[in-house]
Amino acid sequence: MSAAETFPADRIVVDEAGIESGIWGEFRLKSVYQPVFRLEGEAVVPFAVEAGTVASLYAGAAPPGLFDIAVARDELALLGRIGRAIHVGNLQNVSEAAYPDLFLSLDADAFADRDLLAGEIEALFERIAAFSIAPDRLIFTFRGHAGIAEEQLAALAAAIRGKAMRVSLEEAGPVFSSPSLLAAIAPDFLRVGADRLRLLSREPQVERMVRSMFGSLAERGIATFVDGVDSEEALGAALNAGAACFQGTLLAEPQRAGTLFDLKPRPLEGLRGRRDNVVPLFRARLSSS
Repeated sequence: MSAAETFPADRIVVDEAGIESGIWGEFRLKSVYQPVFRLEGEAVVPFAVEAGTVASLYAGAAPPGLFDIAVARDELALLGRIGRAIHVGNLQNVSEAAYPDLFLSLDADAFADRDLLAGEIEALFERIAAFSIAPDRLIFTFRGHAGIAEEQLAALAAAIRGKAMRVSLEEAGPVFSSPSLLAAIAPDFLRVGADRLRLLSREPQVERMVRSMFGSLAERGIATFVDGVDSEEALGAALNAGAACFQGTLLAEPQRAGTLFDLKPRPLEGLRGRRDNVVPLFRARLSSS
């Protein structure tokens, strides 16, 4: 499958500032990015961004729910592919320095057609090469993978690594991923929601078990990634568990492509004592693309 077939040319436009947008009828699909941080000493330092998509109508944001009506269930896979394509194209507008790493999501709709997904992986590899982005800067997060055969996920992970790109696995159920799934995929990152981790941290014995597990994962080269760090309590739970990476509105809010991103380190001392800062933008349904 060619890149043109995966990302229809008439679905992506570039404005005078070099910002790419997706076309969906009367709507425009816009890239938003939220920085991802890793712990370095007594500070968290941004090293990546995670991409999501928001829809605009004319000059402003579409009213809540309006865009949902315009997207049929069988069109969601195409919507995701267009989103991932523009997120790669807009990465050059995130930082004036070197490219940050980029997390892209693959959800249940992306997994539905194996051949189409294989073609998209190839097309995205060609697309990052066109922008002179090193392939290891692209990280695919497996989301909504419940019900997907372990063998299929392992084959996809192998195909991604065959292009020197990386893999992130999001915890989706009430328990942590099975050892066999982690062994089959060997993700570079294992993602856990901050709300879930905060609940676990309230029981000292469970917190010790989680800390031990995170340490074991680190020894295997799997970095634990806690998202949804929107409060000091959530940050404390993630730090106590020994997490390696963090994302949330306490650290940095999502912003549209073309915005000047603040990619400076955040001292931990400055993050403690701040008010909770929950912003729902990046939790919208379209954040998976």
